[in-house]
Amino acid sequence: MAIETFGFIDDLNAANPTATDNVSEGDDHIRGVKATLKSTFPNVAGAITPTETELNYVDGVTSSIQTQLANINTDLLNDTTPQLGGNLDLNGNNITGTGTITATSFTGSGSGLTGVDPFPSGTALVFYQASAPTGWTKSTSNNDKALRVVSGSGGGSGGTHAFSSPPSTSHTHTGASHTHSTPSHSHSHSLSAGSHTLSTSQMPSHNHSLKKSNGEYYYQEGISERLTMDNVQYAGATNTTGGSSSHSHSLSGSITSGGSGTSGSGGTGSTSSAGPTAFAPQYIDVIVCSKD
Repeated sequence: MAIETFGFIDDLNAANPTATDNVSEGDDHIRGVKATLKSTFPNVAGAITPTETELNYVDGVTSSIQTQLANINTDLLNDTTPQLGGNLDLNGNNITGTGTITATSFTGSGSGLTGVDPFPSGTALVFYQASAPTGWTKSTSNNDKALRVVSGSGGGSGGTHAFSSPPSTSHTHTGASHTHSTPSHSHSHSLSAGSHTLSTSQMPSHNHSLKKSNGEYYYQEGISERLTMDNVQYAGATNTTGGSSSHSHSLSGSITSGGSGTSGSGGTGSTSSAGPTAFAPQYIDVIVCSKD
């Protein structure tokens, strides 16, 4: 009868032994099958429990699974752009290692993450709270200043006074010294005063004296009436009369202006104002902290 060479399972011939083989050769076939099994599974020292489905999971594996897993670990640590397809299920275990994980995005709340730092050391942020959060240091280089939003480069500063202490609003206006002049001109007029007869009350207070001449008395002021008084000696003055009251004259006519021109200003300069305008905008207090 035909007896095949017994090496591994793929050496076995399912057609042997044939129906015409001698019965005495049956033990050769049995020993050959045993030898083939031991050669194919040399390290199996116990029962193999995986099912055919579980064994089929290794279908296509062409090298040591342990070696492949070790290579994956090495690639993750050394590859600058490691890639994993699908989802990585850790089954509740942790990934421990050193280095940097770079990703374009992460999903999930991240509530269970610890030791993850999204800000590099030295990052400066503004916080609306009383003190610096854990891991941050409060900066005290700026105090009592407003926040200004700019479209250009940030990090600048400016201004001349504290935010809560604006300068006084009192101010003055000054201008250059100057004079005003008008062209030389004259006024002409044609006026006439009306006549007026003084009454006794309007006359100045006065009297008339009497003097003697050649035996006759007469008024010195030229009164033509003479008084002849023989053998009478008399000298004196008349009673005082007149009240020195005011009086007026009426005027009639017109006044015209001679010459022409406009007034001009001498000196140059513009009016200026000294002193700022106060402001009191609403604001909130923030602190600036840098990452430790």
